Amino acid sequence: MGGNGKLFSERSAHLGKVISDIKFIGNQNTSKDDILSFIEMRKGMVLTEKLLNNDLKALFATGYFYNIDIKADTSPTGVIVIFELKERPRVEEIEFVGADEVFPSDLRDKMPIKENEVITPEKVNTTREVILKKYRDEGFFHAYVKFEMGKINPKTNLVKVKFIIDEGDEIPVSKINIIGTKAIDPGEIMGFLDLKEAGLIESGHFKEASFESEKQKIVGYLKSKGYLDADIVPEGTNWEIRWENAKRKDKRVIIVNYKIKEGDVYYFNGYEAKHDY
Repeated sequence: MGGNGKLFSERSAHLGKVISDIKFIGNQNTSKDDILSFIEMRKGMVLTEKLLNNDLKALFATGYFYNIDIKADTSPTGVIVIFELKERPRVEEIEFVGADEVFPSDLRDKMPIKENEVITPEKVNTTREVILKKYRDEGFFHAYVKFEMGKINPKTNLVKVKFIIDEGDEIPVSKINIIGTKAIDPGEIMGFLDLKEAGLIESGHFKEASFESEKQKIVGYLKSKGYLDADIVPEGTNWEIRWENAKRKDKRVIIVNYKIKEGDVYYFNGYEAKHDY
């Protein structure tokens, strides 16, 4: 954080004076008008310590700058406030390496790092999490994401960034357990699920997004059969990664559990309810 400039070391000589001008030095990609929109300070105002501190905090809060020094020069009509700024670099280009199973276009919209915007360590970490979550949703639980940043162009303060992705292998579903059914045959439910157990015909690759959507599908089916109070029981509905063979530990598989509360079946005019929910 800044604060080593003349204004801070000799603030008593400048506070209480009228601001005759405001200048910004070091801003390459952030315009003067944009910076002014972040702060309260304006020409003609009286310079106060509160105004100074609030504007300093406001500029740091934008995330655009990693260092700010505030200095001052006296003028015949008051004081000239000078902000010496060191901008964070902006992203010139984003490259994905190794993204074969997931399209980069599916990632860009949700990533906090975007082209022509400021890059921060927080944005990098969040972007890695977004990418990893996407791969988890698609069943790639062994995916790994490495971030690389190129050299900053000193003339433009722009930088090219790269996300190198090791997708790892998809993990198959070895078993789907339908727990808690009494009147409904678990086979009925298994028949319409998108998730399938791996076998000779089905690849059975697990997708976390499918696991979540299946819950609504199961409840909707049960309600259509007249079980209007049907629901998924959170305790007991889950998935877990195991070794296919605990002794050899050569292959990971996933066990999926759906625990169901059927409730009572409702009848209308002597017929089971057949409504879609």
